[in-house]
Amino acid sequence: MAVWLAETHARAKALAGPQGHILAIIHNAPHGTRLDRLAGGAHVGSTAVRAFLDSAQPEVCVCGHIHEGQGEEQLGQCHVLNPGLLADGGFVRVELESGRLSAKLGRI
Repeated sequence: MAVWLAETHARAKALAGPQGHILAIIHNAPHGTRLDRLAGGAHVGSTAVRAFLDSAQPEVCVCGHIHEGQGEEQLGQCHVLNPGLLADGGFVRVELESGRLSAKLGRI
């Protein structure tokens, strides 16, 4: 796993280009956060997604899958957002401002 994480981190940084921005759009929520918690309280997110985010530290990660987990969390330098159900109006707006990615939860 450590080799995979190191290689994944190196690839992510290489893909970021000269500006160094990484935006991750990942279906599964990272494990052990409020974004992967079911209504009953169980954490059901992905340990692989969590390991990737902890290692690669993208500026912003938009995730989903766990609709009850709508919200935001900071994992190191990575701002992670789960908009919840689009049917309930949830979305994420990502912008590049002053050389930095920013993201906000929104409602339609």
